[in-house]
Amino acid sequence: MRIAYMTHFYPPSPCGGAGYYTAAIAEAFQAGGATVNVLCADRWGEGQRHINGYSDDVRHGVSVRRLHINWRLAPAPFDYTYDNPALDPLVRDFVAGLHPDVVHITSCYTLSARVISTVKQLGIPVLVHLVDYWFICPRHTLLRKSGEICYGGKNAWDCQDCMLYATSIDRVTRKLLPGNTRSVFLMKLGKAPIATRQPGAIGMLGDMARRREYALEQLSMADDIISPSYALKDLYEQNGLPGHRIRVVRHGQAIDWADQVRRKPSPRLRLGFLGNVITVKGVHVLIDAFRRLQPNDRLELHIFGNDTFDQDYTHQLRSNLPANTVWHGAYERAQLPSILSEIDVVVVPSIWHENAPLVIQEAFAAGCPVLVSNLGGMAEVVDNFKNGLHFQVGSAEDLAAKIGILAANPSLLATMRANLPPVKPIQQERTELTQIYSDLILNNHNTFPATQHPA
Repeated sequence: MRIAYMTHFYPPSPCGGAGYYTAAIAEAFQAGGATVNVLCADRWGEGQRHINGYSDDVRHGVSVRRLHINWRLAPAPFDYTYDNPALDPLVRDFVAGLHPDVVHITSCYTLSARVISTVKQLGIPVLVHLVDYWFICPRHTLLRKSGEICYGGKNAWDCQDCMLYATSIDRVTRKLLPGNTRSVFLMKLGKAPIATRQPGAIGMLGDMARRREYALEQLSMADDIISPSYALKDLYEQNGLPGHRIRVVRHGQAIDWADQVRRKPSPRLRLGFLGNVITVKGVHVLIDAFRRLQPNDRLELHIFGNDTFDQDYTHQLRSNLPANTVWHGAYERAQLPSILSEIDVVVVPSIWHENAPLVIQEAFAAGCPVLVSNLGGMAEVVDNFKNGLHFQVGSAEDLAAKIGILAANPSLLATMRANLPPVKPIQQERTELTQIYSDLILNNHNTFPATQHPA
């Protein structure tokens, strides 16, 4: 079987959960005998032109083509994030050179939703794997810039207003344009490419109405759509995608490293955060909660993760860490056994509708209960008071209370460890996806002629 994966970024470039998931499943299929290739973006925002060619490499046996895209130099930067015709020749060249049996897209962010119809025009079945809310939210998180949780269903102006929140454009137009005049002006301005290229507007000003309509239209062209959680499926259904189009397939995990975990006892309750240090991950909520419990020599907090994405945020957090907090910085997946050997509880304090964070399954595989925000796919996979605890999303006070419960009840922690669910291995997901791929190939009547396949 020939499989082409398309995603936003791919390791070793910083990529988050979607990229690491794509790498895991791509490597699993490659190891199982499939021919696997990956198309992704790279050097996002770098280069002298909008499209700066590409580079090819091989990572863990998987061939990867990285398109060098400076999104800021697009003719209409915001609009090209969801509909980028400049990538058509590169996408067609990639697909036509491989003749894949199926294309599995795990993220359209960076490549734009247009890749779906581009691939479909070549007669290849397309599977789209929803990993966030990118098709219905320009910020892809359903978290407003003001910090308010959104559930979608908003009109175009509401999305534009959110994107411009607290910018210079926002401040100036609020001062100069009364009432509805402001919304009418900015909505018209968002349809003018020259305006969307101006400093202060890039990536935030655009045609919001067309974005939503186009992205969902492209998504509907997919032959199959997968969600790793019911929470994400439900939100897409609420925002116009028919529920019967989406099937739930839980992520599998490459957990061969888990048998290397050697739990090291400690008189302290050791809390751990693992993930990218960005606002939506809620690291500030965790640090605030931990500060409320100080001084307390029976508690430790360990922060692991890439802290280079938002340097202002990182500086703000690191400049005032509470006692007994250790900031470790970025880590490699190969370090998971040693890291999780010295963590008692993993905390996932995300303040957005996090879909299916891989770190929860990594914690379970290592024998660690999990504290999670009571929202989205996080709460869906953690049974409250059975294998972890829920706390009110964004509430440092409630998180502190839950940490206090665990610190005061060692027997509860032991009970949770005994009730950790089994982690779905990546091989099981590979089997499930193989069946889905096979069905797509069987039902596809527009594939490349078999005689065109390379030997």
